[in-house]
Amino acid sequence: MAFTVKIPKRIKEVASNISPDEMTKISISWEASLQALEGRKKSRESKLPERLLRITLENFPEELPKEQTGFTDLSLALAKFFPHPYAKEDSLWWFQFRQSRVLNSKRTSRLLLNAVQQAIFDNDLAFFKRLGRRLSESPKPVMIPLRGDKLRGLMLYHWMDIEDTGVAFCYFTDQAVAEFLKIVARESSPTLDAVRTARKRELKLLQTKTKLVHKVTNQGQTIVLE
Repeated sequence: MAFTVKIPKRIKEVASNISPDEMTKISISWEASLQALEGRKKSRESKLPERLLRITLENFPEELPKEQTGFTDLSLALAKFFPHPYAKEDSLWWFQFRQSRVLNSKRTSRLLLNAVQQAIFDNDLAFFKRLGRRLSESPKPVMIPLRGDKLRGLMLYHWMDIEDTGVAFCYFTDQAVAEFLKIVARESSPTLDAVRTARKRELKLLQTKTKLVHKVTNQGQTIVLE
């Protein structure tokens, strides 16, 4: 059964004003959970070496945000100067999935730009052929449930709004997530306790500090977020 999700304008307005730093932390927690997916390559260190960080600080001090002093923050700020060391491989993995092929989404466009910069830096013409072959392949679903656990699979799938549908569980209270899944996937047994345990203990997903969706109701074939 297909449902239409009604998202009030208030929710969209508040969501657009949530701090980019907060959303980055939530995104990182989501991506860390993705590492548990079957077939995902073991994550590797991708921060800029401290030596390169020091050299860059000496050469580009006026370009860097003065309020950012942490190593991770500065590493992100330096991404525009130096290619991401694993961007090529990561982009080829990312483009396996149907929902990842929205090239102008913030996540995908950033990854693709870094990959192209890295390929240019390496003079790697073969990368563009590999990218073309990957994009010509039939895409896969973005995720599969972990070890057959449908609840966790659905929570991961909908945690970030990767398809620009407006549905992102990171904005929901745990109760709202449970109510939403009771409508669209009752077979996943989405009780409040199950959702809370999956989010906090098993998947370790972060939510926004300000919850935008507190209640979910079903009105025929329309799901209303409140």
